[in-house]
Amino acid sequence: MLQVSDHLFQSFDGDDLTLLLPDDKKQIAQLERLSHLELDELSGQESAKEELKVPVMLSFVLDEPEAKELNLALDLLLNKEKRNLSRSQALVCLARFYLESHQVPVGV
Repeated sequence: MLQVSDHLFQSFDGDDLTLLLPDDKKQIAQLERLSHLELDELSGQESAKEELKVPVMLSFVLDEPEAKELNLALDLLLNKEKRNLSRSQALVCLARFYLESHQVPVGV
C-alpha cells in the first residue's frame, strides 16, 4: 500500500489528488504524512485520536414523484438549519429523525 501511495504523491500533488479521489484535503494530507513514516514508527504509536471518516457512496433510483418529495424534504431541512449542511448531511438528519421517532438508538 505504501508503494502505491508513494507513487501517487510522486506523480500528483495533494490538490490534484483531491480532484481525482473521493477523499478530502485533510484525508489526502494524512495519507501523505503516513506514507513517509516507517512501519516501526507506526507500530509504536497509539491509534489516532481523531477517527478517520471514510466516505461511502450510496446510490439508488427513485420515481419522479418520490424524488420530488425527497428533494422537497431536503430543501426544507436545508433552509431551516442554521448551519451549512450538504444534501447528504441533510439526508442523514432525516434518517436520524426517523430513527429517533421510532426509538431506535442512533449509531446502531
